[in-house]
Parts: sequence; C-alpha cells; structure tokens
Amino acid sequence: MALPMVTAAVALFYFGAIPIHLAVCLRLGANAGFGFGVSPFEPRFALQRARHQQSAGGKLPPFWKKISLRDALPGALRALRYAAAHVRIERVRLDGTFASDDAALTALVCGGATALGSALRCALSREVRFSLRPDFSGGPLRAELSGMISMRVGHIMLAALFGALQYGSRRLKEWTSIPLKAS
Repeated sequence: MALPMVTAAVALFYFGAIPIHLAVCLRLGANAGFGFGVSPFEPRFALQRARHQQSAGGKLPPFWKKISLRDALPGALRALRYAAAHVRIERVRLDGTFASDDAALTALVCGGATALGSALRCALSREVRFSLRPDFSGGPLRAELSGMISMRVGHIMLAALFGALQYGSRRLKEWTSIPLKAS
C-alpha cells in the first residue's frame, strides 16, 4: 500500500518541477496581430508558436463561458498573487518606429522608451531590448512587442488550487446564506 503512494508522490514531485514557458507576441501597425505559445522545457518553441500564430492573425479564445466575473475575480486574484511570486521573466523585446506631428514629442517618447528599457534590463538582469526609433516624417506607428515568462508546473497547480479554494468557499458561503423556503 505504501509503495504506490510513494511512487505517486515521487511522480507528482517530478511533474511539478517541469518548467513551462509562455511567449506572447503583439504587432501594431499595418499587419496587426496577436499570438501566444506555450512549451515545456524549451523556450524557443514557445516563441516560434507565438510568432506563427501572430502571423496567422490568431485571436484569443473566449475563456469565460459560464462563470461570472464577479464570482471568479477574488479566486483569480489570489491565484495571480501566488503565481506572481514564482514567475520568471525571460525576455522582453520592443521593436518599432514612432511618429507624431510634433518632433519634440516624438523624440521625448522614443528617449523615454529607451530609458525604460535600460532600467528594466538593470532591474531584471534578463534579455530586455527596447528599440523604438523616431520617424520624423509622420508615418504610421509600427511596433512589435514580444515577451516570455516561465514558471514550474507545480506552482501553476498550487495557484489553481488556491484560486479554486477561494472560489469554492465564496460559492459555499453564498449557498449557505440562502434561507430555506420549506414550510
């Protein structure tokens, strides 16, 4: 009896240690698009999936069908609060051109983006590249933002458990506070 339980505990331990990488790509401008990719172990596959989905004009699927936002929000916030402590930012990239009618505003925004990129690079000690070039000719905005985060499967499972417990306890309180209508 103890051997299957120990085996299940060891398997759950190793399953919880698997790293999951999530990549997101957003393109603004003439060829606007959004894509995201998920891959275990290898981050470059997640980025390839995100870019492929972005070029295909992928859209986010609807996540909320039957659960109301009012009921799910406290549980989701608790899960996000737990997960945020265990998320590692792998890379952030912004490439693009910015233009406005005012040359001073164009230079100010591009300089601010460069300073923000340098500050993030120092704070995160990860690959951060912000390249927003000024376009003084007044052309359209063109930008591509991509990023990648990683976290372990075990942290995702614990965050989902915390969120589900919060959601379930809230629903239970609502259910028990309803007065009985039996006569």
